[in-house]
Order: sequence, then C-alpha cells, then structure tokens
Amino acid sequence: MSDGSLVWGVKKSFREYVEHSEGTIAASGQATRDGDAFVFPAAGEALRFTGTVAFEAHGGMLAVKITDPWIVEDEEGLALSVASPHRPDTRLVIARLSAPVVDGGRATAAAALTYEGVSLLGNVYSVKAELDPVVYPA
Repeated sequence: MSDGSLVWGVKKSFREYVEHSEGTIAASGQATRDGDAFVFPAAGEALRFTGTVAFEAHGGMLAVKITDPWIVEDEEGLALSVASPHRPDTRLVIARLSAPVVDGGRATAAAALTYEGVSLLGNVYSVKAELDPVVYPA
C-alpha cells in the first residue's frame, strides 16, 4: 500500500452479503483489493483518488460501483464523494467523515452514510449507518 492511497473496505456487511450471494467484487482502473479493504491510488491532486470497485450479485440485479473517491470539505465538514455511476461528470457525497485521527502521516476517519450513499448501496441501509473507516494521507 502506498502512503498516497486511500484505503477503504466500504462496509463489511455489504461485502459479506455480496460474497455469500455468490456475487462478485472486482477492483479495476488502478484500484486493488487488499484483504478486506480496497486501495485507491492518488490521482495527482490532493485527496483525490482513482479506480473502481464493482459489486454485483443476483444476476446483476444488485450492481454498485464505487469510482474515484475523493475526500472533500464542505459547509458540513469532511465527506467522501464518488463519481456518479449514471453521470460520471457528477459527484455524489456518499459519506460524512468524522474528525480524523492522524498517525504517521495517515489519517483515519469514521464514515457514516448520507442519503446519496444509501441510494448508491441500494436503499438497504439507513442514513448515518456506519461504514468501514476511511484511511488516507494526512
């Protein structure tokens, strides 16, 4: 894992559901899988990362793509945004991040789903549902 990368497992129960449903989880476009997490390398600009993780199950009835995650700051604080799967020129804020804990140049933040995140993950989880922590360059 490069220190310039974002590392995130998305949501443990979601990964487990896809895998137990005989679905697939595939990393592409420079993203890789490292155990229970996905590694998105830096995209050249601060706190912008590249790559895609695709979750698919039930013959494509469940199809979720997490593409090009960015750490952004807005009026509500830190957030995680991804490219919209339907409009790649549009960003979706899918998670709100807690104040990060910084250790050795890496920041770790708790993540909670937003309304857009609930929709992206198929309306199975509720707003503010806990996601896996997000680790990124401090």
